[in-house]
Amino acid sequence: MAEDRVTAALDEIRERSNRPIPRAGSLPISHDGVRTLMESAGDVPRLLAALAALLADHRSNGRNLCAGCADVWPCRDYEIISAALLGEENSDV
Repeated sequence: MAEDRVTAALDEIRERSNRPIPRAGSLPISHDGVRTLMESAGDVPRLLAALAALLADHRSNGRNLCAGCADVWPCRDYEIISAALLGEENSDV
């Protein structure tokens, strides 16, 4: 099921985001590149939470309808978000 693949991808990203960030070699922490990397990594949990909330709103209601928009499931929003998350082409976008 498509929902299982998306959930698995989110879980993998979430797991990676919880890992400690390794030291960036010999660059000092004050280096702009290191600071930017650390700030970006700090954004990941919030972005994952936002994406998970959006996907949860557009899950199947068990009757082949989207729980969020009542369209046939998977709805267009779910397909677009899933394709982007999984790195797949979505010709309908």
